[in-house]
Amino acid sequence: MRAAGSPFQAKSSQEQKEQWIWWQCQRDTVPPEEEAPPVNALPERDAPPMPVPVQPTRHQQYDAIMQRMKVAQGRTGAFTSCGTSTQDSSGK
Repeated sequence: MRAAGSPFQAKSSQEQKEQWIWWQCQRDTVPPEEEAPPVNALPERDAPPMPVPVQPTRHQQYDAIMQRMKVAQGRTGAFTSCGTSTQDSSGK
């Protein structure tokens, strides 16, 4: 069997130009297909977020820092100001 060639292969350059213009005009008149919903559409109901995987570190000092950051993150809910008032900072 012979492989299918280009439809412009056996034509002269003038015929190729005419065929190309005709094809461009025909392509514009083809009605667009119905739009499919996007693939990454949000689910209809709320799903819990997927947990973010954390790769374990290989250095003990980094493990200690990460542990301190986790402790500090847990303490941020109990944060209280040291008495500095932001309401009246003009000194009156």
